[in-house]
Order: sequence, then C-alpha cells, then structure tokens
Amino acid sequence: MIQPALRPLARSLDPLPGESLAGFLLRLSYRMGSTPHRLATLCGLTCRSDSIPQEQLRGLNPVAAEQLARAAHLTMSEVRALTLQDLTRTYPPLVRLRTDKADIGSKSHINWATNPDSRYCPHCLRGNGSPAQQAFGGAWQLRWHLPITFACTQHSCLLESTCPQCAQPLSGRVIRRYSLVQIPHVSGLHPGQCRNRAPGHIPKPRARAVPCGARLDAPRHAASALSPLDMQRVLDLQHNLNLRLEPGQTHRTADKEAPTPTFPT
Repeated sequence: MIQPALRPLARSLDPLPGESLAGFLLRLSYRMGSTPHRLATLCGLTCRSDSIPQEQLRGLNPVAAEQLARAAHLTMSEVRALTLQDLTRTYPPLVRLRTDKADIGSKSHINWATNPDSRYCPHCLRGNGSPAQQAFGGAWQLRWHLPITFACTQHSCLLESTCPQCAQPLSGRVIRRYSLVQIPHVSGLHPGQCRNRAPGHIPKPRARAVPCGARLDAPRHAASALSPLDMQRVLDLQHNLNLRLEPGQTHRTADKEAPTPTFPT
C-alpha cells in the first residue's frame, strides 16, 4: 500500500552541525509550539502511543527519510546526518546493530555500541550566541550517544550524564522501551530543559507525566575531580577519538606520541 505524501510543515529549522534527530525534533517542536510526538508524526517517523522509538536514531529506511526530508524542508543528506548511519564507516560496532525495526523488543537494540542515555555539555546546549541558537538552544550532539564520547574538546570539560536537579540519567525510557524523546506528549519545554519525570510525582491514570523541567544548559560551578594534567590527557584522548570518527581521518592523531585508538568489531 502506497502511503500518501506528507504535507511540508509551515516552517522548519536548519539542522545544526553534528545535531541528533532527537535534538532536531526538540528544537523544531519548541519553535512550532507542538509536542515532539505530534511533530514526529507529521514528519513520517514511527510513533507509538507513548513514545517515538529510539531505534530511528540509528538510521531511517528510505521511505521514512524521504518523508522527513519533505515535511521538514531538508535534503536527504541532512536527514542522514541526523542519524548514526554515516558513522558506520568509521565506527564499525554500529554495523552490527539492527536499524529500521521499531517493532523489535528493546533488548535487541541495546548494546555497548551506543548509549540509550545521552551525555551532554551545558555550554554546547546554550548555543553559540546566534539568533537561532539564542531562541532555540544549541545542538544535542549525535556523538553524545556513543560510549567513546565522554568530553567536550571545544569547552574543555567532561560531559554531564545526569540532570543537576533530579539526578536522573537522560535515558528516555518508557516502561521497557526507549523513546527518542522523553515525555514526548508534553509541549512548551525548551530543548535545554530536563524531560525526566519529576521525582516523587505519581501521575494519575490517563494524566500526562510532569517533567522535571530543570535547565541543563545552566552554568556549572562544581570543581573538577581531575587535576589539570589528567584533564588535558582526557581531552587529548577525546580529540584523537574524534579524529578517528571523521571520514578520511582514520589514521591521524593530534599527538604523534599518543597511541592511535582502534575500535573493536
């Protein structure tokens, strides 16, 4: 059965460099005043009643990719760049993962190659000061879902793994599944706000969950647990790993004395 073509959205946003599909949905739904779930449906993504299957972060089938491109005014290359699909060439563990199978149980989709939780850099989420990023925030980076990404070399800091207020990881877990966006039926949250369920809140039957809502892009003043020398070593390692993930850069390292990282297959 041929599905009817989706209508283009009235407005959209240009994807930011390195942005994930989840981050793009958060920014665009915030701009449109819609819920991420409604926006995902309008863009032709697979949706369940309570979630947007996270497997779509790993790659979209041609039909879904074309629908998203048409609805959100994107090119096919921009759509592909929102998923982990391009990284399969430089990060071999991704090749073994199954994609485009949103009806399969979650256990077949989760292994060490990707994190269902997203780490994050508060400085990156604040954006670069441009009008668009001041209004809608910076990018939720696609690589933050990789276990080999643990530091931000641009802002010289370790990535955060939990919300500073509710202390929960940003997993997007819904019952036994993982959603691309947490609490996807709630609108009005800035992309830099925590979507974890508020601690201690017990939702009533058929009532929407209440999000934590803490700003993840707020400045942090906690002292680093690493010494300056150890931090520099961590940043050097992360920089070399980043180079390994770049197409055509697989044999370069920032420091010739440092060993070249290799990824098991």
